[in-house]
Amino acid sequence: MQGYTREELEKIIVSEAAGDRILPEKGEHCPACDAIIPRFLDLPPEQEAMVRAIDREGRRVEAIRKLRELTGCPLAWAKIWVSHPTGPKPEHTRGNTSPCPYCGKPLRTDQAKQCFHCGADWHHGAV
Repeated sequence: MQGYTREELEKIIVSEAAGDRILPEKGEHCPACDAIIPRFLDLPPEQEAMVRAIDREGRRVEAIRKLRELTGCPLAWAKIWVSHPTGPKPEHTRGNTSPCPYCGKPLRTDQAKQCFHCGADWHHGAV
């Protein structure tokens, strides 16, 4: 699986400072949130374990800060990585097969009034 070196991440940070919003393209795809979980090639296993331990202690913001310090990754990337401690999550359908009336992807519940995938919202009106 491909990942990012510190050098690549530094270039991405410069691009984001210039106004470009860059999302990860290398890593594992999470079907639940449709994000790519970035992989950091220069993050040694013991440092990864340390960041994961901080997060398990309920100190998510500190874990995100520490990951950024260790890798040089953008804030959004650190949030994605920390929020997937065991890797990709399965697509979340809770047994529902009802499709979104806008994009056709499965809704989370039978009572859903908003689509997790496309963001369509029909709380205050008919579809």
